Amino acid sequence: MNISKKDVYECDAIFGQYNRDELPFQYKDGTQIRNSEQEFNCWFIENPVSKELQKQLTLKIGPQMSQEFIIVVKAPKNSLVSRIVSFIDIELTSDHSESTQTRKSGVEKLVNHKTQSLTVKDSSKMDVLLLGYLDNPKIKCMKQLFNKTANTEVVSLAVKKTQGIQRFKLPFKNLSAYLDSDIEFAFIRTQGSSTEEGCVDPIDSLSFYCQPNQLKISADQVAILTV
Repeated sequence: MNISKKDVYECDAIFGQYNRDELPFQYKDGTQIRNSEQEFNCWFIENPVSKELQKQLTLKIGPQMSQEFIIVVKAPKNSLVSRIVSFIDIELTSDHSESTQTRKSGVEKLVNHKTQSLTVKDSSKMDVLLLGYLDNPKIKCMKQLFNKTANTEVVSLAVKKTQGIQRFKLPFKNLSAYLDSDIEFAFIRTQGSSTEEGCVDPIDSLSFYCQPNQLKISADQVAILTV
């Protein structure tokens, strides 16, 4: 078995056998949808023996035996909202001693509810639909401001020169109405503006830490991050 490498799918062909209320998202008739594996590289098969995540897996299953496979999807880092669709291509191989008639005896019947057509497929090859809807919650700091010069959102902290350790409480709100979120915070030092030779930018002498650096924010709620 392996994760499908096809680029796009016809929506009517892959969704036609399902009622629309069974799907996690809506689609328009006659349209195409892109294979999320090609776009995000997000689907994996867990090897039941080594527990490694793989794109392709070959395993021998004895007669009258069953095997459970775990399919893992990793949320794409470059998208907050997306329809994720792919397939697992499965090919069943038989021993050479098994007759050709036995290998071809199994069939799979698929009904397309839209066209009322019946498709018969050889059961030695199967396609398993992988389907989901990515909806990552958005987080906003209630004290953030838009800086036109930097063209980005910033949070201003009033640091006092006379104090060593200072603490700031920053409120973050989960903008999703139904999804909880676990957020991990980290400070990344970026290259600031150039200063005159021999001068030190005050920001270079400061270090920032989060205590703790992880927050669980319920849907439509606010949590406080201590810096």
